[in-house]
Amino acid sequence: MLTQLHIKNFALIEHLTLEFSPRLTVLTGETGAGKSILIDALRFVLGERMDSLRAGSDGKPALVEAVFELESREPASLSDLYSEDGLLVLRREFAQARTRAWINNRLVPLSTLQEAGRRLIDIHGQYDHQLLLDSSSHLDLTDRLWESGDIKAQYGGLYEQYRNLMREQEELAALEQYKERELDLLKYQIGEIERAEIEGIDEQELENESVRLTHAERLSEGVSRALAVLDENDSSVSGLLSGALRDLGGLCKLDASLETAKRECEEIRLGLENLTARLREYRDKLTFD
Repeated sequence: MLTQLHIKNFALIEHLTLEFSPRLTVLTGETGAGKSILIDALRFVLGERMDSLRAGSDGKPALVEAVFELESREPASLSDLYSEDGLLVLRREFAQARTRAWINNRLVPLSTLQEAGRRLIDIHGQYDHQLLLDSSSHLDLTDRLWESGDIKAQYGGLYEQYRNLMREQEELAALEQYKERELDLLKYQIGEIERAEIEGIDEQELENESVRLTHAERLSEGVSRALAVLDENDSSVSGLLSGALRDLGGLCKLDASLETAKRECEEIRLGLENLTARLREYRDKLTFD
């Protein structure tokens, strides 16, 4: 229950402390006496927005503090905020268009203060929020009134078992779908292999062909460089051999013993022609697809 409300520099109130008895407390007065200011201050400390008319004057911060005595049947959501003496102190300050909130001298986000306020006080009035109309609070209220700890614990255990079984069922269903997809893929791949009719193919040759296709561009560039040296440059080996043959042909007329050297040079030239022909054929067969 609310035992104390402390207000400072809020609207028309400079400083006020109210003590509430454990029984019924009634505040009465004429219109304009300030009853609504007390309610607004209570709303403020429970996390509601404050308009500029309620802000502190003369640049002084507005401060509202509410003290509650909690019982063992209070919501479990507030249990981690209890003090050792069973008190719960909510404090909120408004200064320079910013607010700060504390619960038991611990700085908390405004959302935490709002949740605590929603659980602690229910303000009944025209157009006001009422906790009984909030469906999310019904289960907690039922548990608090019924005091059904043992049955609730049993239900919680059974429900957890049910959720575990549901998760296992979902995992098994997903596994079954995965197996079906894998089976369809394997059947498709087997069909592709059978339609390819790849019987009697040298596996090593396929592997070599794969390497050639992977490095086709590098092979083509290397063979082209070799051909340039052997036959396709102005100073290629083929051109130099042809010049040597011409020189040896002229020299043979002067000395017949050079015929043997000429024939050997001719054989080298023919071998070089065969080599360059094979290299060109190899290069032409390379594919880059």
